[in-house]
Amino acid sequence: YQVTVVDNGAAALELIAANAGMIDLVILDLMLPGMSGYKVCEELRAHGNEFPILILSARTLTEDRTRGFEVGADQYLTKPFELDELLARVRGLLIRHGKRQAIVQALSDSNLLPRRYRVGEASVDFDTFEVTVGSRTQQMTPLEVKLLQHLIRSEGRIVSRQELLEDVWD
Repeated sequence: YQVTVVDNGAAALELIAANAGMIDLVILDLMLPGMSGYKVCEELRAHGNEFPILILSARTLTEDRTRGFEVGADQYLTKPFELDELLARVRGLLIRHGKRQAIVQALSDSNLLPRRYRVGEASVDFDTFEVTVGSRTQQMTPLEVKLLQHLIRSEGRIVSRQELLEDVWD
């Protein structure tokens, strides 16, 4: 991996803004000088950055992890940590993000489905891979998104198991 290190939140935001589209993943500490990691994460998401964010912190309380996810982190790993685990998480995030980006690209290329889809009380956002029912939001996996898209395209007809296996699971 090509790694760039900065020692404070403001520098991280500047670096990422200057290298838009070139960042694949951010590993973020929470206890940074001048600006908390929570604020950095929140700012990154507010500016539309979709790359994975892994928080790596000495803070171990449930409320710290919860807040990390609430501001947009994809993963949270506490210190001390095993290097093998960190690298496995990084690999997993990069793989899933790559698959997700491919699905998002296919969606925008196809123009067959709207970016947001509503069914009953459920609302699906295909850009963020989220389903919302009432006040509860659930993140979908790329496979779940692909399945849901197939079912939406097949509205009004019966979909066989074989068709799902071929078209969704390849």
